[in-house]
Amino acid sequence: MPAKSGGGPPFPVFVAEVSSNHHRDLKRCLEFVRSAAEIGCGAVKFQLFRIRELFAAEALQSDPKFLKREAWELPVSFLGDLSAATHAAGMSFSCTPFYLEAVGEMFPHVDFYKIASYELLWEDLLKECARTGKPVVLSTGMATLPEVERACAVLRNAGCRDLTLLHCNSRIRRSPRTAISRRSGRCAMPASVRSGGQIIRWMRA
Repeated sequence: MPAKSGGGPPFPVFVAEVSSNHHRDLKRCLEFVRSAAEIGCGAVKFQLFRIRELFAAEALQSDPKFLKREAWELPVSFLGDLSAATHAAGMSFSCTPFYLEAVGEMFPHVDFYKIASYELLWEDLLKECARTGKPVVLSTGMATLPEVERACAVLRNAGCRDLTLLHCNSRIRRSPRTAISRRSGRCAMPASVRSGGQIIRWMRA
């Protein structure tokens, strides 16, 4: 995912992270998209997960409250409308897949795939995203350097030709001063920044 240049030096692309704050309400989702465009974001990102696949069966049985999080799942049927609205507003649309079938479900709609750092070791997911030929943005905040190198190799070998790495701060509520780009040493923001400060992801709390 290239940074915007406008004919000059690259400058950061802000990505609005809606996460699971949508309440399964399409109108609310579209309001997030509109707000992201109004404040100058270059992309909007959602998450596509299934609670019954995200948590182990033992965890669901031991604590039924986890099942209440099914209310946080984004309906797949929303993707077309969200992508269309995002593109109409001049932004890129993305989504994070948390199950393998999600890669195909979002394929017609997303401009790039975003992979969470704690999914970085799931090589089947990396390969599935890479094989689509679409750009991949990979978070690295919860991984070691050897794990990052391995993930990059898996993506490249599976066909990914446009890969962006994010250095992430998994403590979302920390001060922006503490989120530093590993290579540039510049202050970034509370969620994540691409090396060189070209992509900034803003979490919607």
